[in-house]
Amino acid sequence: MNMNTIFKKFMALVAIIAGFLTSGKANAQEKYSPSGTYQFAVKDGNSLFLDEYLATAGSETTLNGNEKPSIVFVFGGGFKGGERSHKEYVPWFKMLNDEGYTVLTIDYRLGMKGVKTKGGIGSVKQFYHSVRIASEDLFSATKYIIDNAKTQRPSVCNAIEGLIVHQDVAAEILPRVQAAFRTHDVTIYGDEQTRKILGDAVQPVTEELYDTEFNDYKITVKVVASLDEAMAHIAKYSTKHSECIITRDLDAAQKFQRTVDAAVVYVNASTRFTDGGEFGYGAEIGISTQKLHARGPMGLHELTTVKYLVSGNGQIRE
Repeated sequence: MNMNTIFKKFMALVAIIAGFLTSGKANAQEKYSPSGTYQFAVKDGNSLFLDEYLATAGSETTLNGNEKPSIVFVFGGGFKGGERSHKEYVPWFKMLNDEGYTVLTIDYRLGMKGVKTKGGIGSVKQFYHSVRIASEDLFSATKYIIDNAKTQRPSVCNAIEGLIVHQDVAAEILPRVQAAFRTHDVTIYGDEQTRKILGDAVQPVTEELYDTEFNDYKITVKVVASLDEAMAHIAKYSTKHSECIITRDLDAAQKFQRTVDAAVVYVNASTRFTDGGEFGYGAEIGISTQKLHARGPMGLHELTTVKYLVSGNGQIRE
């Protein structure tokens, strides 16, 4: 991957706010702490953390009919230093929270720490290496945020309700999923294979639970032997709202999108994007799971019908 590609992906994922936000020092009048702190990755023996500052209760969290975006601050201080919870920045987080924005602050590995930067091939190579690992850490943090499609807003209709995992990777992936869900007290209902891997903390799943839209901190988990088995399970229990596959296999992704019957079918992206505002339709009116005449997120246009007015002077169809 060349540097241009890295930078494009780097900028496309989040808005990076670098350096000091003000030339003077902001003074916090009171201690302001994050709503939660989460370890999103461990790289080269370094634990990388993400702080979450939730929008202040009662603040205005919508803008022009759409939910305000979360703001991500990335700290690293020119790849040499910097910390995500520095006292000079915290007042700004509180100000944004009071304005209805949720703030996420992440850190990354400091690849330039202790490296002289006054020229030389060594420092240039180290700089490119630092950009690469910082990009990797940013991608990991973004993936962590996306993976929380269940816990960001569990009551909405585009939050996931069921997770299906291939048996070849279940032993590796499921413990990570369980650890992430544990921080939000998510109840997991799993099949026999899931419970063998995760233990008695997982509740037994039933046919009724597979068919339930929880809108809560609850989720079903099933381990399957093939993509076809996964799609058969989806066909049986899906609400036909949104479905998603996480895979590196292009053939599997294309087969999934062609086969699965849902209003929106995702590959490697959160189902939380199923929203009229996210789709560019303006304020969302609703989401249709039928096929005629509107399907998926709907704006005002999708609620209109058509009347044709035809005028002539005696034409006939021949």
